[in-house]
Amino acid sequence: MSNTKSNYKGTDELIEEITNFLIEKTKDLDNETFKEVMQEVEMSISDQLTALELDEANEE
Repeated sequence: MSNTKSNYKGTDELIEEITNFLIEKTKDLDNETFKEVMQEVEMSISDQLTALELDEANEE
């Protein structure tokens, strides 16, 4: 996968904002459940970035 920092300006900031939001909303979960939730979120974000890259490649 290409470097998302150069392709999508602001992506890292958005991911940080989402992560902080999730930490706040999930702070009462036990550690194992929190890890599972964060892994799902990470996979979802990765899937969305891949879809954006594919869309961008198809437009070129």
